[in-house]
Amino acid sequence: MTPVAITFKGLRSFASLSHETMCYRATVYVQGQRVGTIENRGDGGCSHLVLVDRSPEVAALVEQARAFALTQSWTLDSKAYRYQLLEDYIDALVAVEADRRAIEDRCRRMLKGRVLVVVDQKLFEVRAKPSQAVYEALRARHGKDVTILNELPAAEAAAIYVRHATVGDAEETA
Repeated sequence: MTPVAITFKGLRSFASLSHETMCYRATVYVQGQRVGTIENRGDGGCSHLVLVDRSPEVAALVEQARAFALTQSWTLDSKAYRYQLLEDYIDALVAVEADRRAIEDRCRRMLKGRVLVVVDQKLFEVRAKPSQAVYEALRARHGKDVTILNELPAAEAAAIYVRHATVGDAEETA
């Protein structure tokens, strides 16, 4: 089946209200068109998708998204399970996006007081204040194969950090 683009705008998650499930609210777009809002109160109940209207166009997009969601699966203990509801699939997408945002926030905080580097495709945290002297010492030690995230534009540094941090947390190095 052809992938269906399901995206969000205005995603807000509320960790303090999340108990059994993630508490969130977002506007849902399918193939770039707004179809409705989805929310979960975080009390263990299902998420609720409220459509913007009952037009045939919105109904067709939601049905396309639903059909695609039912072809997707998740894994638990090496066993794959298919999503049974569009809302469950959207919950999973929201959780991934919320995690990505939290990792980006962590990166921004760390860049203020530590040096983050990638060496041999591994992310490392150097417990030193960011400075040109530290960067030069890292280059002297690791050569040209070192990527110093502190020297990159914030968005690029965050993207690299997210890519590496989702595999495992940063290791410490001297």
